[in-house]
Amino acid sequence: MLGLDVAGIDLLFDQEHFKICEANSSPGFEGLENAVDIDVPREIFHFIRIRLGIFDKTSAKKITKPVAKQVEEKS
Repeated sequence: MLGLDVAGIDLLFDQEHFKICEANSSPGFEGLENAVDIDVPREIFHFIRIRLGIFDKTSAKKITKPVAKQVEEKS
């Protein structure tokens, strides 16, 4: 839809549903990094290396749980 590989999505909650407020093509990571135990810039860099075909399996950080599950557990 937006053609972005990496984006920040701002959500609003109206007591029933989440609604998309805006999409940022150059997102900040502070809130996400406070919510989960992930080095977001490093993971984006890792994603870029995979997309370019320069993936080194030995240096990849293993993520044991999906990000959504980590956020849920910290809430």
